Amino acid sequence: MVKRSVFMSVLLGLGAILFLSGGLNDLQAQGKKFIQKGDAFPEIALKTPSQAKDRTYLGISGGDQFKVTDLKAEVILVEIFDVYCLPCQKQAPLYKQLFGLIQSNPTARDQIKMVGIAVGNDASEIKKFQDHFQVPYPIISDPKGILHEAVGGPPAPFSVIVRKDPGGKSALVANAHLGLNNDMPGLFKQLQSLVRSAPVAQPKK
Repeated sequence: MVKRSVFMSVLLGLGAILFLSGGLNDLQAQGKKFIQKGDAFPEIALKTPSQAKDRTYLGISGGDQFKVTDLKAEVILVEIFDVYCLPCQKQAPLYKQLFGLIQSNPTARDQIKMVGIAVGNDASEIKKFQDHFQVPYPIISDPKGILHEAVGGPPAPFSVIVRKDPGGKSALVANAHLGLNNDMPGLFKQLQSLVRSAPVAQPKK
């Protein structure tokens, strides 16, 4: 697992360097297509959190696995990252701030949830990251990078805002952001607007 984590970290880190150095066009020229607004969010099964507080927060009960559409929320911010990625570490306190904005709003906290997807990281690595950066929302391991690849294998951090359809059977991407998110009040307003807005679009074929 350690070798896999290091390998995944190198790949994600190289991608982040390319992005920060203006090499995103190079990635796209190589045929990299990341998930974007209007796409259906992948129906990938993830491991159910072991801690009861995380299951309660996400609104999921029993079972070994869950999908994003199982979460009890209308809007979900999914952060795809790696615990060793420096931009991801810079993102952690900012998303902690965002979590506080959401939880302090009685309406938002019932409709908007946050979840981290740690690519190639195991439970012990995730716990160290959560403890060090005091991450208040659940982080789920994507040990083999299956979800990461399903959204196009982007550099980290990569944040996807997902909006469930009224029936809760599918989820569409409302927005996707590559790199650091710095404006937490602005992002919070965007998340709030999606709770009240009409459906984003029909899934692309």
